[in-house]
Amino acid sequence: MWGRLPTLDRLLTWKVVDGNVCPLCYGSLESVQHLFFECGYSAAIWSHVLTSLHFHRPVGQLDSELIWMVRAAKRTGDRFKLLLMLFVECIYGIWLQRNAKVFTHACSSPQDMLKRDQIQTCL
Repeated sequence: MWGRLPTLDRLLTWKVVDGNVCPLCYGSLESVQHLFFECGYSAAIWSHVLTSLHFHRPVGQLDSELIWMVRAAKRTGDRFKLLLMLFVECIYGIWLQRNAKVFTHACSSPQDMLKRDQIQTCL
């Protein structure tokens, strides 16, 4: 999945776009790693989710986060179930906001995205 998303870095190699600056922060080049884990937009979301679920750890690189999620999936307890649900929901939400910014030049703030019904219900 991760190597298949049409992020701007991939579209640039296919010569579909002229640039690959992240549309959410305009501070770095867009890649899967940047978009979902390094971008200030994403970092604000992950920080809130982790803090809300009482996980006191920084967000890491893509590979380390996926390993952590696989390990969390093997654990029992509501907190870990919520973490997995929110991980999927946030990845999807970030992708939707990225697309909104690319195609309509507007997107919700991280705080507004976190207020969406599916996410707010869990937090």
